[in-house]
Amino acid sequence: MLAATRETWAAALSTLFEDEYVFVSVGPRNNVAWDADTWAVMRRDVPDPRGWAGQDWDKEHDQRTKASRRGFPFSPDSAEKLSRNLHEIDVDTAAQLLVALMDDWCQITEVPGFQENPEGLLEAARILLSRFATDFKCFTNLAEARVTKTPNLAARDVGPGWSSFTEYTADYGLVVVSDSEVGVFWSFNPV
Repeated sequence: MLAATRETWAAALSTLFEDEYVFVSVGPRNNVAWDADTWAVMRRDVPDPRGWAGQDWDKEHDQRTKASRRGFPFSPDSAEKLSRNLHEIDVDTAAQLLVALMDDWCQITEVPGFQENPEGLLEAARILLSRFATDFKCFTNLAEARVTKTPNLAARDVGPGWSSFTEYTADYGLVVVSDSEVGVFWSFNPV
């Protein structure tokens, strides 16, 4: 995996999430428990330690963020749910999940352009993951990850569901944890 730079990171974000309702942010690891750091990122309490771009549709496009609770659209009880409802997946599945987040129902085969150019989209996802070096763990809220580190993201249905962290119809996410940083990649389906 190539190491991400500020420029390749920003280009990969644009390739995958430019027109998507997503939240992508990275924060520092300040605690032994990664879930505390994850919640700080979800609440927008910490800046990116490298000053790199993120994507925050609500902050950029929706006045509800400014008028409502910190951490919107994440539910206030998300902090308690993190360690119980996020399950580890392998790195290859994490790359596929980043691409699948482009679809409202997290189905990689339904992502526009995936059938024509899967490797191009997966390469953008690998660039995002490369920011976290080589020794990192990945976690998702997909329920199938409770029983396997390789959920089938090409299935017509992503399995028995997901653990919701919002009030929306669906929300799918990936948390990447390294020794120094934690990244949150989350997609929302409000319909």
